[in-house]
Amino acid sequence: MPTDEHLVQARDHSIGKGEMMSGIFINYRQRPEHTWLIRALRERLTDHFGEGEVFLNERCIDLGKDYRSELSHRVIDADVVISVIHRE
Repeated sequence: MPTDEHLVQARDHSIGKGEMMSGIFINYRQRPEHTWLIRALRERLTDHFGEGEVFLNERCIDLGKDYRSELSHRVIDADVVISVIHRE
């Protein structure tokens, strides 16, 4: 979970560079039995809005990057955040 410090760093990074990633951020709890649903949602949104507009962490974070910082950047800069909550 990103800390307040990570969120501030992500905000400052985005403002400092003048670049906004924007788009749609999909947040979900990774559960194997629901992976198909999340992938279908991403595919549908990507078909409609374009490849670069949908962020799903299983595909979009490069190996070796600090995932907390990257997630913070993406959440702060997103136009829309979709949170998928599964039943327990």
